[in-house]
Amino acid sequence: MVKGPRIYDRDITSKNYSRFKMVKINKKKREVTFILAGGAKYTATVPRIMSWFEAPHYLQRQGRLQDWAGPYRKPGSLSVKRSRRVMGGSVVRLYMNDRTAYDVCWDTVLMACEPKYEWYGGFPDYIKALLRKKQP
Repeated sequence: MVKGPRIYDRDITSKNYSRFKMVKINKKKREVTFILAGGAKYTATVPRIMSWFEAPHYLQRQGRLQDWAGPYRKPGSLSVKRSRRVMGGSVVRLYMNDRTAYDVCWDTVLMACEPKYEWYGGFPDYIKALLRKKQP
């Protein structure tokens, strides 16, 4: 049982959960700590973060990011080279050692790491079905 008040989307603001204050990458570059504006901290390993996504969002080529296109097989020894807050701090972009990059949104972190969040564990099947119907 989760103790404390539940976290609902309607109560989330840029002063508590919807903005990243900071991101820390551990010395071995295999773990990331996301620190949100209200001070909440969530640490996840690189393999766990990769499980949140089917494929990278970008490929780094000649210092520029290109949208990802095509299949992807995750390498076994992935690590984070650096990170950057983008989109006003609501997203953290993680640059990986295989020249890929991932955008991690605040709600993705809450879904995966905060048991008090109303969508912890991901969306229920009925919402996933609705989202699939809206896809072109």
